[in-house]
Amino acid sequence: MFVYALTEPIDDFDALTPLPDWIAADPAPRTRWALQAVLALADTATPLRWDGDMRHLPSVGAVLAPPDAVPYLVVKQDNNGTTFVVSGIELPWPAGVVDAVGAS
Repeated sequence: MFVYALTEPIDDFDALTPLPDWIAADPAPRTRWALQAVLALADTATPLRWDGDMRHLPSVGAVLAPPDAVPYLVVKQDNNGTTFVVSGIELPWPAGVVDAVGAS
């Protein structure tokens, strides 16, 4: 898993799906993936400055990686709003968007 700390927090989650709703659509594999994503965030906590708190429940989006769409988890930290993105593939971020990257 790749974990990214974004330079600017995300405040608009309208295009994302709340994690519980996303999991409900296919519980077994999606729960497994979500646990892997959260554990990857925990594994990279120190270098990415993750404190372990969340402003609200995580959300899920998807990026096209033909022939599939690959999910990514978005977690917003409560203390200062830092936004973390966790994905099973390396994401192509534009310059200046990612503050730190960790892999687990």
